[in-house]
Amino acid sequence: MQEYYYVRSDDYLDLLEGRKVGCFPVPLVHSAVLVDIRKKVLPSYKRPNETVPEDDIIIWAVTSRDANISNIICNDLEYGYVVSPLEDEVHLYQDMNRALNLRVEIASKNLSNDFHTFIECSKFRTVNI
Repeated sequence: MQEYYYVRSDDYLDLLEGRKVGCFPVPLVHSAVLVDIRKKVLPSYKRPNETVPEDDIIIWAVTSRDANISNIICNDLEYGYVVSPLEDEVHLYQDMNRALNLRVEIASKNLSNDFHTFIECSKFRTVNI
């Protein structure tokens, strides 16, 4: 992170896709962060100096590192789900559709294989009304 932008590590895809499971220290965490507020010293998360880009994720990584707070990614459990943020020009109804689709995906993980087969087959059926 010398120039404040990261290069994917060799095990990035293995961590992302669950081939390597556990908790691992990483230089940067993106999208969802849990902070242990029981720590006696928490970083300010302000841009430390002019050399650090005005990028919230990079500021997070630099200031937490400087405060000796580890960034750790854990993929051993499903801790929750995050809908990716919308671009400025995207309508709110598209965000609601994303949330609905995510709910269906989560619910379907707990259903039988028969249901998954039904859904796959029904994708190709049309009904004339």
